[in-house]
Amino acid sequence: MAAKTTSDNDSQADLAQNRRSSFIAVIFLVISLLPIVAAGLELINHFISHNSKLTINNSAPILPPPSIIRIAFAIMVSLFISIRGFRKKSLDLSGSITAVIVGFCMTLSNTAFFVVLLVFFVTSSMLTKFKSEIKRRIEDDFKEGGQRNWVQVLCNGGIPSVAAIIYIVTIGCGTLPINFTRIKYYNPSLLAVSVVTSLGCCAGDTWASEIGSAIGSRTPRLITTLQRVPVGTNGGISMIGTISSFAGGLAVGLSYYISIYCCCDRTDLKMWEKLPPQWPIILYGAFAGFLGSMIDSFLGASVQYSGYSKESKKILHHRTKDSLHISGYAILNNHAVNFVSALITTIIISYGAVNYWPA
Repeated sequence: MAAKTTSDNDSQADLAQNRRSSFIAVIFLVISLLPIVAAGLELINHFISHNSKLTINNSAPILPPPSIIRIAFAIMVSLFISIRGFRKKSLDLSGSITAVIVGFCMTLSNTAFFVVLLVFFVTSSMLTKFKSEIKRRIEDDFKEGGQRNWVQVLCNGGIPSVAAIIYIVTIGCGTLPINFTRIKYYNPSLLAVSVVTSLGCCAGDTWASEIGSAIGSRTPRLITTLQRVPVGTNGGISMIGTISSFAGGLAVGLSYYISIYCCCDRTDLKMWEKLPPQWPIILYGAFAGFLGSMIDSFLGASVQYSGYSKESKKILHHRTKDSLHISGYAILNNHAVNFVSALITTIIISYGAVNYWPA
């Protein structure tokens, strides 16, 4: 009896510490957002400034507008992938319709954008189904195959889609190498890095959560306190999950790097010899996967509710009468956390790429 009382007291103490850490994490998050917002505004200012210089000089778009063949290809590919995703239960009906729009914008703007989107979607769908029987036992909101709805599709593909639309309007349609040293190529390079880092973040988070919950540690640790928490807790991290997040971003970065050399016009050898190295996009993609997963975990542990149901013995992401609070405040849901973490990661790494891309 005494042992049980001691265990209950320890459990209550851990929960109290988790609540305190969640409060401190929220304060830290608010303070940290200030320089991130400043960096984002600076990137927007640079983009507008470079675009204005090209307009003043009456420069024509770098790439041609979309051709009929390219538009038809974008429509067919996006429809095929969305319908297949719906049949495989990776998407529900609303998610499939939204995926058509996202896929069309990405494919029309830049072939390399389409490739990284395809890599993200295919790998994420496969990993969602990986050892699904284990996830079914621990997740209260488990869905067979994932069945992502329109909100989830927009949270993952919204930022790349906006970048793709801006790319079409201001640059044209086609693939260009990354080069921040010339005004003409600055904006397309910034948009390309934004797409890669955003999808790298989403891939890293998906790989970490899907692999980590299936084969990771049975007792992950909460990122804010490093205390052990049940599998599936928002903000829980493990070694296998962290490695997986890096691998997810690496897959996105590597696919874009290969696409540059496969899709760009390489007839002008002198121009290619003067270009900065393209390999850093692999590292930026990998770091986006890692950083995005850490930011997502931090947000999940602080502004997203996690509880444990004594009745179903599953992790809950919403408060109920019988749920035992584990961590976080019910401020954001999982979709909002995914979007915010992708936005923050995109700003941080894009800012780093603009200022520290090797010559």
